[in-house]
Amino acid sequence: MGLDEYKNAIYVLGKKSLGDRYTNIIHGIAEIMGVRYQVLAVNTMPHVNWVMKIGGFISRRVGMVFIGRPLVGLGTRKAYWALVNLVEITRLQALDRRQVDP
Repeated sequence: MGLDEYKNAIYVLGKKSLGDRYTNIIHGIAEIMGVRYQVLAVNTMPHVNWVMKIGGFISRRVGMVFIGRPLVGLGTRKAYWALVNLVEITRLQALDRRQVDP
């Protein structure tokens, strides 16, 4: 997605139905590569509302993008401040990690 203010790369990954297993896989790979403490996985699903889910379903599964995409946009606008709050919490966690990591 881009870089944060400290030039850290920001990635967005969909994990479908893998749940915490996907996070464990990513952390395992990062540990093998020696960058375990440089990876911070953030679950946004608690902030995905039912309007976003229905819109995504209609757009992706049903193939009616012209209906689904505006619903996802509406749901995203409703969830905006919760997502902004999640980003701020994540930034603080990342700063805290930078101070205590080996």
